[in-house]
Amino acid sequence: FVSLSVFVYSITEQEILEGLEKLLFPLKYVGVPIRHVSLIVGIIFRFVPLLAEEAALIIKIQLIRGGLGETKGMIGRIKILIPLVVPLILRTLKKASILAEALNARYYS
Repeated sequence: FVSLSVFVYSITEQEILEGLEKLLFPLKYVGVPIRHVSLIVGIIFRFVPLLAEEAALIIKIQLIRGGLGETKGMIGRIKILIPLVVPLILRTLKKASILAEALNARYYS
């Protein structure tokens, strides 16, 4: 995990995507849309840190509201996850919708 963090912070996103396109170039002859694959990987690189920030924010909000109770057994742990996972999914879907609108506005096909 540490080596991945060092790698991600020492290289730009554009360099990662260009390297990925060069690495996957032979798959172009099989019909794999290399540009789409690199775009998806780029979006993932951008969304993962955003998801971590959103999760931390939701945890803080739930702690302030008192929404996280005590954990007793497996069912208690699952009940604690629900107030965290549901808002995280909703916020992620909202951001994905905004991203889709931006891609459509730029006529990305």
